Amino acid sequence: MMSKVTLFFLGLPGVSFFLFTIAAAAEEGALPSPATIIVPVLVILVLVLINGFFVAAEISIVGVRASKMEQLAEEGHQVAKTVLGTVSSRDHQDRYIATAQLGITIASLGLAMYGEPQIAHFVEPYLAAWLPTPPTEAFLTGAGYVIGLSLLTYLHIVLGEMVPKSLALTDAAQISMWLSQPMRFAQFVMTVPVRILNGIGRFLLRVFKVPPVEGHDRVLSPEELELIVTESAEEGLLHEEEEEMIRNIFDFGDRVVG
Repeated sequence: MMSKVTLFFLGLPGVSFFLFTIAAAAEEGALPSPATIIVPVLVILVLVLINGFFVAAEISIVGVRASKMEQLAEEGHQVAKTVLGTVSSRDHQDRYIATAQLGITIASLGLAMYGEPQIAHFVEPYLAAWLPTPPTEAFLTGAGYVIGLSLLTYLHIVLGEMVPKSLALTDAAQISMWLSQPMRFAQFVMTVPVRILNGIGRFLLRVFKVPPVEGHDRVLSPEELELIVTESAEEGLLHEEEEEMIRNIFDFGDRVVG
């Protein structure tokens, strides 16, 4: 898995190079000052981070194990009790995930609707100044759209998707606890739209006679459990005697009574 620090800084060169280039160009002629793009860039970054927040929240709550939360709750972690209440209830988990998905959708739509026009409007004068021959209005509009969309896609994928997913997959328990309180606030704010969307979803499932999913927990097969035991032993988390005892349990089912 790629380092989360590396992933984070992959997103910064795109913004830095963009601002450096336009700053140098603005000094050469009567072009828009880089200061005019600072506020839009900040808004874009905030929307990307909001998207990443909800992505991390969704991935971590699906990946966290109830047994891990139970252990932390017994040790006195109050936030772990809150997370345990979410992962232990199908209804609570459905609402949590629906809130995260709605947040991702809103942030992504806001990023596209606000960010692309802002970037395109800013870069069009620079394109007109840099090109050797005067371009048509249609060409400038199309080129500005492509540049804006490309930059937003880059930021969205790296900072809004890859980094938060890497964080959530690395330590689902810790991330889910960190995001627990902010997600409670988000759930409160989005209560009405989430209930409406969940209701519409359940209605459509009934119309098409699709049985509802019995929760989001993934059941592990015996082969997967054996793989976990092997990896745990290799990492030193299990002693040799413990590994042998667990493997004997798996082998017990294959024995034939004479």
